[in-house]
Amino acid sequence: MAYVGGGFGVGIHNTLEAAVWGVPVIFGPENQKFQEAQGLKAQGGGFEITCYEDFQRLMDRFSADAPFLQQAGQQAAAYVNGQAGATDKILSDVFL
Repeated sequence: MAYVGGGFGVGIHNTLEAAVWGVPVIFGPENQKFQEAQGLKAQGGGFEITCYEDFQRLMDRFSADAPFLQQAGQQAAAYVNGQAGATDKILSDVFL
């Protein structure tokens, strides 16, 4: 799993840099403005924590439940793979 910093301030750092490796991505609560964080949460590959206790509970679950850890990592990778080709799609709309 990967913890992406910045989520307890103005915003978070790049979640896709971690998700591309197929690991669950953890970040703080200041993530509403970040489409990738919202997508990762919706797909089950991203996890928001608001305090140390949230982090500890999530770490305990990842440690005790290997299938949950594996599934979350697969969902993170699936989110990234599902976004592949976005630049080509945008450019094709711009340069019709």
